[in-house]
Amino acid sequence: VYRCCWDIQHSPCGMFIGGAHRDIVSHLRDRHGIMHTADADLECLWSPCTMDRCLKMSSIARHIERHLGIQFRCSRCEYTAREDVVRDHIRRSAGCANAAVQLVPGSEARRIVSA
Repeated sequence: VYRCCWDIQHSPCGMFIGGAHRDIVSHLRDRHGIMHTADADLECLWSPCTMDRCLKMSSIARHIERHLGIQFRCSRCEYTAREDVVRDHIRRSAGCANAAVQLVPGSEARRIVSA
């Protein structure tokens, strides 16, 4: 899990969220009231984000993955990039045809351990 740094009025959220695309979108919707259509423009309020333009709602989770340091890797050759780029790599590379996409957690990831 990762600490949410969505910042409203100079007060970052601080809740822990999962790093999966659906976890990020659900958190933004449920906790921050962000319910735009996929093509709606949205300002990134992640602290600190230096992006000076709005993003499409359809790409905000992928953008936040960058803030979290999340990457994806080909299990065969260890090629590392965004998830969609690694999936495309596996589909196009004969030597990686049966490879899996592996999540590479960001440096701020926290593991939940249950007793």
